[in-house]
Amino acid sequence: MAETNGRLRDFVTRGRARHAELCIDAGTATRVTGHTLTAAGGYTDTLTTVYTGPCRVKREQADEQVAGDTERSAVRTVLVLPWDEPASGDLRKGDRFTVTATGDDRLQDRDLVVIGPAPGTTSSARRYLVEEVTA
Repeated sequence: MAETNGRLRDFVTRGRARHAELCIDAGTATRVTGHTLTAAGGYTDTLTTVYTGPCRVKREQADEQVAGDTERSAVRTVLVLPWDEPASGDLRKGDRFTVTATGDDRLQDRDLVVIGPAPGTTSSARRYLVEEVTA
């Protein structure tokens, strides 16, 4: 059993290194850590950067939903971060992620909000379910 666990651990370690090579885009995650009142009586969020580094954004599946006469298409989007990046495991629900560098113009400067982690056994990367923020 110990030999099998050692081989599996080695396999996962190699998989994590290979997966990191796929994270060819870059982005920044921020978290609201407070609010500042404005002169007009509103407020602005105080943001703290919790991650900056390589990433990969994957649109995994489309789901057609029908409710009465309304059709809606939902796309599941997953943010993938390298396992060995120190802060990659620190993202939380509500954190914002902005794609800052990518070869895909459709993703450039997209704002995503973290819904939550998408954990898995023997994961080769840290995955988070995200939604696009639209104004």
